[in-house]
Order: sequence, then structure tokens, then C-alpha cells
Amino acid sequence: MDPFTSAEEFRRLLYAVSYPGEVVTLGTSRPYLSILSKDTKFYTDREEEKVLIKRCTGAVFADIEDADYLILHKEPDRDTLMRMKRGNIEFPEEGATIFLKISEIGEGTRILMKGPGIKDYKTVRLTISKRFFETLQEINDFPIGLDVFVIDRFGNMIAIPRSVEVTVWDS
Repeated sequence: MDPFTSAEEFRRLLYAVSYPGEVVTLGTSRPYLSILSKDTKFYTDREEEKVLIKRCTGAVFADIEDADYLILHKEPDRDTLMRMKRGNIEFPEEGATIFLKISEIGEGTRILMKGPGIKDYKTVRLTISKRFFETLQEINDFPIGLDVFVIDRFGNMIAIPRSVEVTVWDS
């Protein structure tokens, strides 16, 4: 377990989701350990991550369709995104949260973000494909949809909540 996983990491997650697109420096590569518990279901695409999460949090491993949290080390394709829980009008909070690990924040596809927590608009570059954002746009219809935290290899993170409108600026 990372030694910095704590209430401080939880506060960093809250800050990131409150100010979408703002880069937050993490104290750990696994901030999701601060929110997973025996009452949550998770999915990850790495076996060693699965073992660590279960040991550290007691969270239950689940299929993609049933997971509350998805920890992904590679960008999911359209079909995988479409299988994730999105919630519904009566229970929008049942939408899944993705933690996507990428190469670098500040490089790659440029997106424009507008919505709550953003004054006017925010642009950011992420090493994620245009197709990912097009699918996310199709899935997210606030209050229904997916929340995304993007974590890069340098320990930086940004949040893209389902309440934010995302447009690909260029590719």
C-alpha cells in the first residue's frame, strides 16, 4: 500500500472533482484506495492491482458491468465504456467512476471543458484518443453518466465529472 494514501488523498480527489480540469499533484499513484471499502465493487485490468486493492480495502472485485469503480491502465474501447454502469434518472449516483492511468497530462488530444466548477472554459491535453471523448459525450447526459479521474505517470491527476461538457478541440 502506498504510504500516502489517507484523508489527504481523499481531499485531493474532492478538490479535483470540484475544479474539473485543474491539475492536482498526488502523494500516491493509487488515490482510489482512499475511497474503496468492503461496501464497494471494483474492476481493474491488472491482476496485481486486483490483489492489492482487495488486501488493502476489502473491496469486492466485479465485472465491468457491475463495478462502481474501474481502475484502468489502458484506455477502454467504445464497447467497454458502453458496458459500464451509468445510473438512471432515479439513481444517478449509481454511475461508475473510472480511474484511467495515462502517459501524460499536458500532451495529446486537446479537449475543452465547460460546466460546474469551471469559470468560462478550461482546455487540457491528455494522451487519450478522440474516440474516448466522443463515446464519453454519448454516454454522459447529466445527471446520468460516468465520472473520470485521469492519472499520469508523473503523479498528476485531473477530474472529468459527468456534469462537465467535453468537446474535442483538436486531435
